[in-house]
Parts: sequence; structure tokens; C-alpha cells
Amino acid sequence: MSESQAKKDHDAVEWFSRTIDLLTPLAAGQTGHGEFRQLLCHAHWERALVLDRLGRHPEAVRDWDRAIALSDDTASQGDLAKNLPALRRQRALSLAHAGQHREAVAVAKDWIKDEQLPSATVYDAACIFAVSAAAAKDDDKLAGEYAAQAVELLRLAVQRGYTDVENLKGNLLFAGLRQRPDFGRVVEPLEKK
Repeated sequence: MSESQAKKDHDAVEWFSRTIDLLTPLAAGQTGHGEFRQLLCHAHWERALVLDRLGRHPEAVRDWDRAIALSDDTASQGDLAKNLPALRRQRALSLAHAGQHREAVAVAKDWIKDEQLPSATVYDAACIFAVSAAAAKDDDKLAGEYAAQAVELLRLAVQRGYTDVENLKGNLLFAGLRQRPDFGRVVEPLEKK
């Protein structure tokens, strides 16, 4: 990240923090899909994204938790509820980056029980396993299990229609997987298409 981008991100965190401070008391009395609650949810969501970019993952997890809680509160109205899967995926990825790989993997394992999961969500689960493999670096066996699961999920994502080979080859989350022969076996057929 460039120095100017880091400065912009630090400034953004400050602005989102001010926004959250202003919206919190306004949203406190609202239930359902109140406008202030929606704005507050989005402010936490956006601040979490920036915190993740800055590598401040534990702080991001707290914002994901708050955004999820606000979305859950609005689920009966259906407005923000559609965002819950994306919020939960981002939270799990932040957990993995923060070193809380066991909790992150538990979330991903829960998703992949669904045999109808779309390729994009299977891909997201692979990302979580890949980051968790790097986070579990002190436990070679566990890191290896996570890495193998990440590659298997990538294979499944491709089987279900995922085709972005450039993303597979360039995504920094998969850096620790690229030297694995099984990763090559996932990428190779896509390169030929």
C-alpha cells in the first residue's frame, strides 16, 4: 500500500468513527429498518473494510460484529438482511487474518455443508481456508490441512462454474498455495480454456 493510500485510509477510519459516534445515539431508539440504523450499519461495514486494508483485523472484526447485529435487527424488514452473508464472509476472513483461524474455519465449514452453494461462495470459503493456513503457521499439520481444504474448495468452485484464472493466479490470499501441485492441477485446466 502506498503512503498516500495509507494516509487516505487512516483519514477514512477517523471519518467513519465520527459518523458512527454521531449515528449511534440517533439509531438507538430505532427498531426494524430505521434509516439511522441502516446508515450506522453501513458506516461499521465501510470502516471494517478500511481497517482490514490497514491490517487492523481485530478492530475490523468488532465492526463486522456490529454491522451483522444491525443487519440481524433489520432482518424482519428484509432490507439489510440480504447483506448478512457478505458481512459474515468478510468477518470470517478478518478473523483468519487476525490469527483466529479456528473460529474462521468453523464459519467456513458451516457454509460448505450446503451442497447447493454457488461457486462464488465456495471460492470465498477457499479464501478463508487459505488465510487460515497462513495463520496456523506454527502448527504444520493444521496449516497443511487448511491448505489442502482451500485447494479442494477451489477445485469445487471451478467445478461449479468459477472461471477467473487470473484471479486464482494473482490473488495474494493464495500465495501460500501456489507451490502446491494440487493447486496447479486446479489452475492448469482453466489456463487451457
